Amino acid sequence: MAKKAKKASPNKKKKAKKKQTHKAKLLAHPATAEMIARVNGCNKPPILWRKQSDGSWLECFLKPDCTYGNCQVVLPSQVPLAIRNK
Repeated sequence: MAKKAKKASPNKKKKAKKKQTHKAKLLAHPATAEMIARVNGCNKPPILWRKQSDGSWLECFLKPDCTYGNCQVVLPSQVPLAIRNK
């Protein structure tokens, strides 16, 4: 006896299509393209977290000249756990 193939539910199809559309829009954004080009050209991660001596954290972004700048103070909970625990 042959088994019937299950079809994906309409909700799953909608979510997958929505996710693809969102990802395509994000990749098409000029700022995203610029950041990807910088990361590939500089061979550095796009964001660098620095722990200050007082225990606070700075989030610094990769600039076009391959240095980090535009640093902002962030809460420790906003820093990835793997970096916080180093």
